[in-house]
Amino acid sequence: MNMICFFGIILCACAQSLLAKACSHSTNNPIYFNMEKALFAFLPFAAVVAVTSAPSRWFHAETAIFAFFFAVSLCISMYAGYQALKLGPVSLTSLIVSFSLIIPCAYGILFLHEPITFFKSTGFVFLLAAILLTNGKREHNTVPVSKKWAKFTLLTLVSNGLCSCLQKQHQTKYPGLYLNEFMCDSMLFATLIFAAAFVISRRKTVSLLKTKKGIHKFGILSGFANAGVNFLTLALAARSDASALFPLISAGTIVSTSAAGILLFRERLEKRQLAALLAGFAAVVCLKL
Repeated sequence: MNMICFFGIILCACAQSLLAKACSHSTNNPIYFNMEKALFAFLPFAAVVAVTSAPSRWFHAETAIFAFFFAVSLCISMYAGYQALKLGPVSLTSLIVSFSLIIPCAYGILFLHEPITFFKSTGFVFLLAAILLTNGKREHNTVPVSKKWAKFTLLTLVSNGLCSCLQKQHQTKYPGLYLNEFMCDSMLFATLIFAAAFVISRRKTVSLLKTKKGIHKFGILSGFANAGVNFLTLALAARSDASALFPLISAGTIVSTSAAGILLFRERLEKRQLAALLAGFAAVVCLKL
């Protein structure tokens, strides 16, 4: 069962990046895609909360406040991440976005007085190496990396990191409590934010939607994949040692997403970028230990 959950998490996490990349090639409509993604991530959480939680726990004021700010950061991350995947390689985009864990790590060290371990120090060294290796002159026929891609990728990294900090703050205050309620509220707020953006830009969006068939599958599948990652992670965390679990998930996601980018989107990375991928892989594993 643990292995099924593990591979399910990697599959769902990889699917989110690939669906966003495929949607950007097909429709290039980040607002509609992310509105559907948030909605179809919200629905499974709403069903679980309705079935497993007492009605008195369906609404918790402080959890809702944390969830609102989480949703704002999440919407920025989802929009910027879509644009980054559209403009650059799936492999490098996913790798650099995974570096967002340095923000909650730094938050824990500075504000929660968590110790600086050998693995964290080593992870930061590998991280610095990976960042330096992603720069440099591009070789012929390799995947282009533009300044616009770098800006969207950095924005995704920062907003992802803020999401993790908000989750950490919430669980520091309510350890082990309101986990599903928190995600349910967050996805509801995210859906409403993207719905408002959709209404504001409806003329351009509606005209685009009328010319495209089958575009709903991208957002719907990505939403279910997002819910799948969260549900399976919670299930596996209850069964396994977190110190071993999360490095494996991070490493598996990086490898699978990079392989999918090369196989499905014909991405060809230069030697410097491949070295950055390996250094980033090591950094994420060390920082998670």
